[in-house]
Amino acid sequence: MTAKKQPKKQKGAKLPESTMKMIKEMAADYKPRDAARIPKILDVLKELWELEPDTRLGQFLLNFVFRGGDAKEKTNYLMYEQEDDLTFSNIAEKLKSEKSNRKSA
Repeated sequence: MTAKKQPKKQKGAKLPESTMKMIKEMAADYKPRDAARIPKILDVLKELWELEPDTRLGQFLLNFVFRGGDAKEKTNYLMYEQEDDLTFSNIAEKLKSEKSNRKSA
């Protein structure tokens, strides 16, 4: 079995100026996400999941991340695009609703 030859890298190859400008603009706007969001989201997810222990984790992810809290949503791009504050809000809203429904029953 012979190894495929790798294409030679061009020395001195540069990106177009328009691409470099776009990269610099994107880098200037970059702000790291706050790590404190992680336990905050996990805490509400845990509390909601404990109210519905028969629900699988995948179901929760489908409902609150993949579908963004909208049961009619049929695309999955939200998994990649949805910001964590919206994920938290969707889960917290459902938790509040579930707690209210259980008090009424």
